[in-house]
Amino acid sequence: RGELRPEGFERALERALAEPERPVTELLAAYRPGPGDAAAVERLVAGAVRSCRALAGRSRDSVLRFAMGLVMREAIGKADPREVAERLAARLGAAPAEVGR
Repeated sequence: RGELRPEGFERALERALAEPERPVTELLAAYRPGPGDAAAVERLVAGAVRSCRALAGRSRDSVLRFAMGLVMREAIGKADPREVAERLAARLGAAPAEVGR
């Protein structure tokens, strides 16, 4: 649909307040989902899974939260956090934590 996700809108609003000289349309565009975002999110998920190898021995929940932080830091507004959690959980062999509250 190309609409802003709530977390993307929040981040865009924060940037608009911090950078009033920048056009609002430019700030909103940075957080609006686009056609290449699904592939970019998948690359972020793969990278997060690789990074989590260093966390062997930690609880599944903490590993999943760490991975979520890695992905969502870059994909905020462009990906549904619940879908990202499900993808990560499947790849990490963990149960998806509640996200996006």
